[in-house]
Amino acid sequence: MKKIYIIYLTGLMIIFSYIYTNSIYEIYGLNNIGDSSLNEYKVDYETGQDLLKVYKGLIEENVDFQIVKNPMSEDGKTYYDIYHTDINSVKQYVGISNNIYRYFKMTEDEFIDSSGYFSANLSDNQMVELSLRTAVDIKPVSKNRLSYNQIFNNNLLQFLVLGITTFTILYIYTIFRFKTNAVKKLSGFSPTKIVITNIKETLQIQGILITILVVGHSVFYLITDKFSWTYTIFLFLFLSVVSMIIILLLLLLQHFVRKTNIVAALKNKIFSNRLYMIINLIKIILILSVTILMNLVINYYKELDEVYKKYDDYKMLNSLYSSHGRNSDEYDKLLNNPQRLEEVADNVKKMYVKNIDQAYVMFDPVRDNLDPNFLASRGISREEVMNNERNNLILNKNYIENYTDIKMDWDFNEDTPTILVPEKYRDSEEDIKKYFIERYNTTLNYNTRYDIKGKEVSIDDLQIIYINNGYKYKILSSIPYEDEVDIELTDSIIMLDNGSFGSGFYFDMLGSSQLAFKLNDREEFKSMLIQYDLDNLYMAHNLLTPFESIFSGYEFLFDQAKLFVFLFIIVLIFIIYISNYIDMIVNGRSYAARYMQGYHLLKNLRANLVMIIFMIGVSSVLYILNVNIFIYLLFILYDLASMLYLYNKLIVKDVYKVMNGGN
Repeated sequence: MKKIYIIYLTGLMIIFSYIYTNSIYEIYGLNNIGDSSLNEYKVDYETGQDLLKVYKGLIEENVDFQIVKNPMSEDGKTYYDIYHTDINSVKQYVGISNNIYRYFKMTEDEFIDSSGYFSANLSDNQMVELSLRTAVDIKPVSKNRLSYNQIFNNNLLQFLVLGITTFTILYIYTIFRFKTNAVKKLSGFSPTKIVITNIKETLQIQGILITILVVGHSVFYLITDKFSWTYTIFLFLFLSVVSMIIILLLLLLQHFVRKTNIVAALKNKIFSNRLYMIINLIKIILILSVTILMNLVINYYKELDEVYKKYDDYKMLNSLYSSHGRNSDEYDKLLNNPQRLEEVADNVKKMYVKNIDQAYVMFDPVRDNLDPNFLASRGISREEVMNNERNNLILNKNYIENYTDIKMDWDFNEDTPTILVPEKYRDSEEDIKKYFIERYNTTLNYNTRYDIKGKEVSIDDLQIIYINNGYKYKILSSIPYEDEVDIELTDSIIMLDNGSFGSGFYFDMLGSSQLAFKLNDREEFKSMLIQYDLDNLYMAHNLLTPFESIFSGYEFLFDQAKLFVFLFIIVLIFIIYISNYIDMIVNGRSYAARYMQGYHLLKNLRANLVMIIFMIGVSSVLYILNVNIFIYLLFILYDLASMLYLYNKLIVKDVYKVMNGGN
């Protein structure tokens, strides 16, 4: 039993070091990102212009402020980029697990290309004054901290089971020590000395384990360039506290030493059927608990499935760059100078045409028609919008090929005005053609919206390419509105953009993030804007930026749930093994006697097998309750396998030793 005891203590310390590394320490890091002394605020902005005003206001006041970004990665790690005006004053926390913390100097571009959340060393009253001065709404927000209580409460059942299991193992070990204690009593050892010896033995084991774990973790993180004295010191303290709790539990159990029945201990009659029944009851409860718990986690995952579907949609925004609105001062100047406006619009079109292989046009006019208020005011349904000409988009070839499921043959002249039409509308070809010729001409002459004079152009025909019915779309430029409107479209008619529309169209599309470029980073897009003299009007940003922080909290809490379920399973596997081990000790003589009388395995273990059959029967109840019984049956299978293994090892192979009182 001592080997099992050491194995359990080893496993327990590894489990708690894992909990510390992946939960406690990381929560500390997430709650102390950057300068945690700053007050947190949120800018309610419509465009990057609002963020620019706030940034300039903070700089003028010589305020220390920071933002935290969560750029999406493909390597399975979570990155936290901290931007601070005085980055050298910030204590740089070292992430241990998959959380990577990076520190940068605050810049105007980074602040504009942010979600609007920031921290500053201003009071709420001072921030109100800044809000009034900049005419931008700035609201204080509570610090978005992960609570240790939240993690503990979410995993309360696991902690309870871990505690009960630890107490049970210590109790069993104490009982196993009765024979040794009995011999010591006969040798003249006092009960106090026996207790001290038992405690000292456990302290030695735990001391060695703590040393190995702390040194091992330190060396590993030193090699991987993640070493932190804070991590190492608090790991040692945390494991020491766990060790002290175990010692206290042992002390609580040591009163049994004083009551040791020497004769019973020497005859190996230290286990009772009552203890065996208690252990089996704990085992059954644990199996049911883990099954239900894992089912809850699976259901939780299903609930998060929608979030992760969004995650996949949002992930596509990661490398797309566009403008975060327009500089209102520059825009007003352009509206008062049509000639200059035309030059700027032409520059946008030139930039698009020149970089068309990297450009994505994604104009979604349908979204406004699907607004519940619009539908109510017109007295129409969503289905009606989906089945008429209003359900149309303007996309370019890049977008269709990379961000839709449309399969089609591009063997046609793309310079010819073209629309892609679902087969279901083939019977309405003439009406559709007439409607979209008018729409096409309107877009060709888009500049008239800005009173830009020019030669009117028009077409009198266009080609129709029929595509399969049933294609669904979530246009990336509409993702920011999906909490307000169901943006999923079906069977849309698509006007194919080929760079021939009026320059004012691209001027507006870039300003509303409906024209974007797939590039390596924001600086590359900034350089493009500078090249075409557009950097004073447009504000470069990544389309993903407003949504970066949405998923990190979900991922962390879900990872914590998975962590504790995994640990719970390890504990359950151990307790199932122990329960069968005790069964063989308690009932060993009767099993051995019946074995020597020629009893078959099934007959000898009949009571155990009846219990297993009963537990299998319980699975039907779980199935009715929509619990995943596959997990439950796996645990029962393991229970059966460990029982047969221990029966063969402890009874069959040592039958004469068992009959003679050995254990």
